[in-house]
Amino acid sequence: MWLAERRRNTEQFPKDYWNGVGNGMWFALVTLTTVGYGDRAPIAKTGRIIAGVWMVITMVTVSSLTAGIATSLTLSLSDQTVLQFSAPEDIENSRIAVVRGSTGEKWAQRYDARISQTRTLVEAINLLKLKEVDGVIFDAPALQYYLHTNPQENLKLSPVSFASESYGFMISPDRSSSLIEDFNIRILEMQESGKIREIESQWLSY
Repeated sequence: MWLAERRRNTEQFPKDYWNGVGNGMWFALVTLTTVGYGDRAPIAKTGRIIAGVWMVITMVTVSSLTAGIATSLTLSLSDQTVLQFSAPEDIENSRIAVVRGSTGEKWAQRYDARISQTRTLVEAINLLKLKEVDGVIFDAPALQYYLHTNPQENLKLSPVSFASESYGFMISPDRSSSLIEDFNIRILEMQESGKIREIESQWLSY
């Protein structure tokens, strides 16, 4: 800033090296902190370009710094440990609870997780609440229903999906011929009318 302003703006940025550079540093500091006393301002074209670039840089820097500090303070005050699983590969070497014999156990084995087997989903979630594992792998609807019925627990459903599996209804063979057609029609009607989405929202939202 001093080099750009020292010839045309000697009153604010004197030609003397120490005074000129000192005033340039003062201008940079008040711009960085957005105090803006207005006692130093560039008048040369080059000086104004430098000042404009510096303002953009300081705005981005200060905003990023503020956001980082706010996030750190929030996590510290809430005593939360964040472990984000954003892809299936992230569970490698992580402590994962699974229900014995479930497809979740197979996926945990495939991605080399450190597995803790349980008999039920509730037992697996209890291990998570005790911080003995980092996560639980199970069917998403069952996990959503658990969170829906236990809103007081500080748990979240990860966006990671290992596979898409369909659910179905079982009908006795001796009654299938009389029921299956009406059954399928009714399901299609519920899907088209939005009833199925309404049921999902009612029982699985959290």
